[in-house]
Amino acid sequence: MKTFVQGKNPRNDVQFAATVAYFHRFVAPADTRKTEINKDDLQEGCRLAGRARLKNPYQTLFNAHNLGLLDKGESGLFAINSVGEN
Repeated sequence: MKTFVQGKNPRNDVQFAATVAYFHRFVAPADTRKTEINKDDLQEGCRLAGRARLKNPYQTLFNAHNLGLLDKGESGLFAINSVGEN
């Protein structure tokens, strides 16, 4: 994940959230892929990418949703959408 995140070079936490969601959906090994992520996945993404942990990862996911990068799924879950893929 670290190499992938470095290649995408997200400029802020919201872009980082979209990057983590994209990684989990399309890039992760097939047996670990998931269509939706939660706040724990985002914090784990911070750890794996060598970034500082987020103070409120759920709020970061919600902000990415409000900006149109992620779709809100079931309770606390978010999925990358076509806008966030770009």
